[in-house]
Amino acid sequence: MSIKLCNKKSGKELLVLNHDSGVNGVTFSKDERLILSWSMDYTIRLWDKKSGKELLILKHNGSVRGAIFSKDENEILSWSADKVTVWNKKSSKELLVLKHNHQLVMGAIFSKDEKEILSWSKDQTVRLWDKKNGKELLVLKHDYWVNGAIFSKDEKEILSWSDDSTVRLWNKKSGKNLLILKHNRVVRGAIFSKNEKEILSWSNDNTVRLWNKKSGKELLVLKHNRAVRGAIFSKDENEILSWSYDKTVRLWDKQSGKELLVLKHNDYVVGAKYSKDEKEIIYWTAEGEIKTYKLYRDRKLKKEFYPLKAEVESGCTLTKSGEIRVLTKEEWEEKKRRYEEALEESK
Repeated sequence: MSIKLCNKKSGKELLVLNHDSGVNGVTFSKDERLILSWSMDYTIRLWDKKSGKELLILKHNGSVRGAIFSKDENEILSWSADKVTVWNKKSSKELLVLKHNHQLVMGAIFSKDEKEILSWSKDQTVRLWDKKNGKELLVLKHDYWVNGAIFSKDEKEILSWSDDSTVRLWNKKSGKNLLILKHNRVVRGAIFSKNEKEILSWSNDNTVRLWNKKSGKELLVLKHNRAVRGAIFSKDENEILSWSYDKTVRLWDKQSGKELLVLKHNDYVVGAKYSKDEKEIIYWTAEGEIKTYKLYRDRKLKKEFYPLKAEVESGCTLTKSGEIRVLTKEEWEEKKRRYEEALEESK
């Protein structure tokens, strides 16, 4: 029901913003002076970050699943129940309402020029709309709920993924289906590589898969032990970072598929990313705990520190009686500090 803003270094609580029910998401404005949040209380709220003052409240008729700013931040795009709504940020006026077939809308995005809106739904469709008049320009059909969709860079193609276990590539102009990539269970996400010659997807079938976009050939299968929540490329695309319901974050070599690193947690890992310089991995859990892990790609650790490395990466330790025990947060932080010191000394 609440949003907390904390100092990254000290952990000190700086601000608490309250909804009337569970918060589904939050984002900053470009200048980070404003906070936009959306909730199960049927509302979108805009807050002043400095004072915590509520500046705006927009009301839907159901739980709000998502919201984004337009580029100039004069408008807000949101989705709830079976509709997508565009709002005027200044006046709170509802500018446009786009409806799917009485089924839950899972997400929506603007095109680059913001003349079009792409949305996807449990009605098994991806829909393209004219933002000016609300006209439906295109309907793309899956065989079950659609979980996400994105444009290619030139916006000539649309990539979508679904509970029907497929990732599909479409021609935006004609609506023609160009490619179908098959997982064994629900597909939770997909992205293009930078040059858009490859597609990375992840699924409830416990895998991350890399595909050749032109041929549809499966290039790589990376395996977790439970459903995969997400995956991203490193900047140079030599690595793939993934996270899963198996309570791990894993780092992979893209060329060989070799597992380079496994970070284990005692709770479900729901998100992960690289720091800007890619020297750290930041990951967070369903309980709201955030952890960071430093990457030392070119360091050789002395053998005497191997047990310490195993404890930091697994989050567990062996007791004197030979039983496995989960480390407390404080114990893990201390062992991580000692491990990082050992790596620093191995330059």
